[in-house]
Amino acid sequence: MNPRLGVGVFVFNNRGQFILGKRQGSHGSGTWALPGGHLEFGESFEDCGSREVLEETDLTVHNMHYLTATNDVMEAENKHYVTIFVGCHLTDEPKQPQIMEPEKCAEWQWVSLEEVRSDVEAHLAAEQAGTLDDFEGRRMIRSTITKMPPPDAPASEAPPGSVNINSLSVPQLRSLQTRLSSELEHLTTSHTKLRAAQSRFRDCIRSINEGVIGSEKKGTSGKEDILVPLTSSLYVRGKLTDREKVLVDVGTGFYVEKGQTPAKAIAFYEDKVKGLETNLTELEKIVQTKSGQQRLFEDALRQKLLSENAPSSSAAGAGGG
Repeated sequence: MNPRLGVGVFVFNNRGQFILGKRQGSHGSGTWALPGGHLEFGESFEDCGSREVLEETDLTVHNMHYLTATNDVMEAENKHYVTIFVGCHLTDEPKQPQIMEPEKCAEWQWVSLEEVRSDVEAHLAAEQAGTLDDFEGRRMIRSTITKMPPPDAPASEAPPGSVNINSLSVPQLRSLQTRLSSELEHLTTSHTKLRAAQSRFRDCIRSINEGVIGSEKKGTSGKEDILVPLTSSLYVRGKLTDREKVLVDVGTGFYVEKGQTPAKAIAFYEDKVKGLETNLTELEKIVQTKSGQQRLFEDALRQKLLSENAPSSSAAGAGGG
């Protein structure tokens, strides 16, 4: 089963609070989570965040920007998500979030980072004590949100809940290094798939220009004879009967005509190429950030191993003298 890509949105008001919703009837029912959802085909992270917030809360937002990403494997539910976290600010400040999808969300609340951190600590304590059934506080679907920085925190300021990597033990550093490697692998795979999809859209544009419209340079102008692929290596001869309309693949195996002229189809695919380029740029930034973090952990681990081996080496040298 391939990992799914989701987007979680921190919608901040002018008091530094953000929205949490109580989920129901789906994954994580009874827990609290950020607004958000699945990334749709050809959609940027920012567009996905704005769309999900509007669909779920009827709120409009601005200044949508990337924050961080997590790699969440939920073995008990046989689910694996790569979640992109974005932040934004409320456009109509007095407006309150509405329950637009009552089958998915029971209520919305404005909360502070401190409140959420306190709830998560209480939740974990109840879990360790075996009293989770009696726990009356908010149960978070993702405890990672306690590590998010405030919306206007300087780039140099460490996020709440961060730790000094030099204080971690060798096993802890190895564990984090393994997790980062896994995240990078999944992000790189997602990048490859998006790049392949973009290449297919470019091929569609080329096929329309050269095959449907016709190209003097390629010798296809005015010609109706074409080869129709039955498989990747098997073709049959055919004739092009209508150059004015084309069927457009809108994803998940569905095709629509809807008066799609070649010019409109080209515009459709060019828009998809542009949207994917935005996604790819954002994904490359994430990969770059994660790669930098991985190098930091590798350096810290190397220093730890050198420092642990240094005393024994010194002792051996003294004994040999």
